[in-house]
Amino acid sequence: MNNQIDNNDVLASISDSDVDDFEKMLSDFINKEFDEGAEEAQEEINELQAEQTEPETENLSDLVNQAPSNLGEHEYSLFRAYKNFMYAISMLCEDNNLEVPTLHLTESKLQPHYKKRAGTSVSKDILSGWEIMLKLFPNEVKTINPNSTDDQLLDFAEKCENENLQLAIISHVETMIELEGCEIDYETRKLKYERKKLEKEIYEAHQRHLERSRRYIEAINEKQFPINAEKLVNNYFRLSNKDPEGSFKALTTNPATFAPIDFSKIKDRFFGMIKVKPQDGIRINHKIGEFLKRLKI
Repeated sequence: MNNQIDNNDVLASISDSDVDDFEKMLSDFINKEFDEGAEEAQEEINELQAEQTEPETENLSDLVNQAPSNLGEHEYSLFRAYKNFMYAISMLCEDNNLEVPTLHLTESKLQPHYKKRAGTSVSKDILSGWEIMLKLFPNEVKTINPNSTDDQLLDFAEKCENENLQLAIISHVETMIELEGCEIDYETRKLKYERKKLEKEIYEAHQRHLERSRRYIEAINEKQFPINAEKLVNNYFRLSNKDPEGSFKALTTNPATFAPIDFSKIKDRFFGMIKVKPQDGIRINHKIGEFLKRLKI
């Protein structure tokens, strides 16, 4: 058969050993057994994307007397340090007839894991606490700020004569340390579940790819063309990942580029009197190309 039908250079470029990047990603993904834990991953993704409004805690005693339950290690430590800080601030307010600031962090915001809105709540309450400390101890507190290093804050706390101010500064340091730990956990979980989501999308894209290939193969086989439909379609899609326009042109003008015409399946014409010739392969190749050009999948 002539060069138009059997293009060995093109076939070599799409051989089975040449697996494209998509198929490599898919192979890695399947080996990770996506189905296991997929439901948990999707729930976490939904949770990270959700915008939730929760009631504020108006009574500090409710928070202080609340025993943390079902919290992770870092969440528990954060909640405990936060309560100590707010307790110290409340004592300062009571001693000086000031209104206790409204609290924003609730235990439910730390369940089942720390989320960004919990960090926002902690930051609001920490800022309110520092405003009160600055109001009550302007000369002392003006020498430091919430962004001071841990050593600077702890050195300041060690020199404090007021026990509640001292507790507030120490608890602030502990709260920020635990908050950083929770933030690291959050970002780690976020990356993990975003990867799971991406893997799920890759898997679903591959399933759509397989379904589309199946429909192409069935349509070609239905016409009983003398060509290996599965090889034709699979080789076409492999090349289309690299050169969509060029591969489609080849598919519709010279489909034998992707799979050779099977002459053994071409019948002699006129009751066997006209034997199969190379020109019949060219004719059928053109016929297959015209069919694929009109095919809507």
